[in-house]
Amino acid sequence: MRFSISLLQSQHGGQSEHTIFCQAIEQVKLAEALGFHAVWMTEQHFNNFGICPDPLTFAAHLAGLTNTIRLCTGVVVLSIHNPVVVAERAAFVDQLSGGRLELGIGKGHAKQNYQAFGMEIGENEERFYEAHDLLKAAWSNEEFSFHGKFFDAEKVRIVPRPHQSPHPPLWVASFGNPAMISFAARNGYPLLHTFTGDSLKKNLDLYRSEYAGTTPPLMTLSRMIYVQENSDRAREDMREPARWYIDNNPGRPAQILSYDLAIDEFITKLGIIGSVAECRDRIQALRAEHHIEHLACIFGPGGVPHEKIMASMRLFAEKVMPEFAD
Repeated sequence: MRFSISLLQSQHGGQSEHTIFCQAIEQVKLAEALGFHAVWMTEQHFNNFGICPDPLTFAAHLAGLTNTIRLCTGVVVLSIHNPVVVAERAAFVDQLSGGRLELGIGKGHAKQNYQAFGMEIGENEERFYEAHDLLKAAWSNEEFSFHGKFFDAEKVRIVPRPHQSPHPPLWVASFGNPAMISFAARNGYPLLHTFTGDSLKKNLDLYRSEYAGTTPPLMTLSRMIYVQENSDRAREDMREPARWYIDNNPGRPAQILSYDLAIDEFITKLGIIGSVAECRDRIQALRAEHHIEHLACIFGPGGVPHEKIMASMRLFAEKVMPEFAD
């Protein structure tokens, strides 16, 4: 079983942006030293929930600071970018990292992003599919032309070419969207799945039933992780960060009927939070019920101090991960 870290880079409690980025870099360096397989970096705009607007730039920086850890975007919001630029920049990062880039792509669901960039949120899915087709054409041909509804390219050559052949692995983020799950399955792409609570089984069944790839279906599940020797302390430490996460998540419900219930669900369903033994048991249950083999661990929602994140990462790597070694 493979374990990765996933960075939210949330701004909480008056921290400076520079401090947040420096702490994220320290966490990535520690993750590599502890044997984590990959780091996932999100793209967020115009809010404190995540202050990294460009995961490819961050991946390029990390490429020069690390040696083995895979550098994964989770995700590049393909619908709001020119896919020619994405193809070129991703190929460059793949070269800089010696072939360690994995490009997670998605359509995004934040209305304010589309408004700020002069686009219509109702076109996000159509823009995503067209941008994906152009991206693949850019990497599959020495020279290509493309003429669509949103994007045009005439006799374009991508230079440099990606380090990996034919291109970096593509992942598709679903956010529980059946259309995106089906798109990933039909195209044989691995699926990046975020929290969807009780619909997890239904979504994974859909993905596996429609999967048309030539290799076994692959899925990475994201979960909040916080492990301490004392389970009660772990849960208590996470209550305030869970409240902050719920309040600041751009995808939050319009109304929270009960914060106590929402926090309890966050800790018991969306998170793997508790003692070493409890975390082992939760992961084993996920693996047995859903055949999960890749877990992206979000160690730091807003409000968890950097030192506690690092301690939780060490404890997880030393006492939980070995139980799931291949």
